[in-house]
Amino acid sequence: MIEQLAPLLQQQFSTYPELQPTDLLKLLFQRNFGCGHLVPNENDVLARLKQEWAAVTPDDTQPLTEPLGRGFARLHLAAAKAQGISPQLIARLFYLSAQAPTEDTTTMDAELTLAVRLCEAGSLPLSAQQLRAELKIWNDQGRAPFSHSAAYHAAYHPAYRVVRAAYAAVLPLLVQIDNIASKSRAVVAIDGRCGAGKTTLAALLAPVFDTQQLHMDDFFLPPALRSEARLAAPGGNLHYERFAEEVLPGLQQARTFTYRQFSCRMMDYSGSSTIDGSQNIIVEGSYAMRPEFRVAYNLAIFCDVGPAMQKQRILERNGPEWYRDFETRWIPMEERYFDAMQVREACDVVLDMETVAL
Repeated sequence: MIEQLAPLLQQQFSTYPELQPTDLLKLLFQRNFGCGHLVPNENDVLARLKQEWAAVTPDDTQPLTEPLGRGFARLHLAAAKAQGISPQLIARLFYLSAQAPTEDTTTMDAELTLAVRLCEAGSLPLSAQQLRAELKIWNDQGRAPFSHSAAYHAAYHPAYRVVRAAYAAVLPLLVQIDNIASKSRAVVAIDGRCGAGKTTLAALLAPVFDTQQLHMDDFFLPPALRSEARLAAPGGNLHYERFAEEVLPGLQQARTFTYRQFSCRMMDYSGSSTIDGSQNIIVEGSYAMRPEFRVAYNLAIFCDVGPAMQKQRILERNGPEWYRDFETRWIPMEERYFDAMQVREACDVVLDMETVAL
C-alpha cells in the first residue's frame, strides 16, 4: 500500500494547492488511524454532526467521497447534503468506522519518512524542513488528532467525516436502504454468484441498520429429499417448501418467527433461529430470489462476479479439491437457477463485486 502513497499525495496537492504540512500530516493520520477521535457515544456524534450540517451549503460539484487508502475515505458533507443523504446515516457510518481504528504506527512512520523524501526530491511542493518541523511539533504533543491549517480552512472550508472505504464503495446502496428503513422496515434480499461476496456484503450492511440476518445455507436440501429430478430442476437444491412455510409468512406479516437451521457439515438440522419480523432483515444467499419469495422483499441485490475472479476466490476460500465440486456441480446449478428465473434482471441493484472493494 505504501507504494501508492506518492500518487495519492501528488493528487492531493493538485486538488488542494493550499495544502500545508499540517494538512499532509492529517491526511496520513486519517489514512492510518481513521477518524482518530474518541467516539464514546453515538448520540453525541449525531448532535455534533447536525450542528455542522446546519452550516454546510449543499454542493453538487464536490465529490461525495475521497479515498485516503488503507481502508478509509472522506465523506464530504456538502456533497452529501446536495444528494439528500441523511445526517443520521453519516453519523452512523462515522461511529461504526471509529469503533475499530487501525493502529499501525510502523506503517505510519514509514509513510512519514517517504513524505519527507518526496519533499526533498521536489516531488511534492512542500519544504522538507517545514514538514520535519511540523512533525516534531506533532510528536512533542503526543501525536494527538489535530485540525486542518488555517490556510486550508480558508481555501476549502473542509467539512467531512472519515469512514471505512467499504462504506464509501457501496454508499448509494446504503442510501437506498436508509431511505426504506427510515419509512418502515427494510427486508433486503442478497442473491448472486458463489464467491461474489454476498456474505461479506451482508455482514457490512447489518450493523449499519441493526439488521437481523437469515442465511439461505440454512435451507440446504436434506438428503432424504434429493432425487435426480429434484436436483435437475432450477433451484431444486434449496428446501424452498420449508422456507415458504417457516419464513415467508413471518416476513410478509412482519411478525416474529422461528425456523430450523440445516447444517451442511452434519447433513442434518442443527438448531433453530428466531427472527423479529417487524425489524430490518437481510435474507442472504443463493436462491433467495426465487419468484415466490420476492413478494416479501422491498429491496433485492444481485452480487455479480466474473468466472476468473470467482474461481480465484473459491480456491482461496475452499481449496482445489472443493473447487472441483463447485465447478462441476454447484456453479452449473446456480447458473440454471439464475437463467430460468431471471434472477439478475429481477434485482433492484446489481453490484459488480470485482470492482467493489469490501
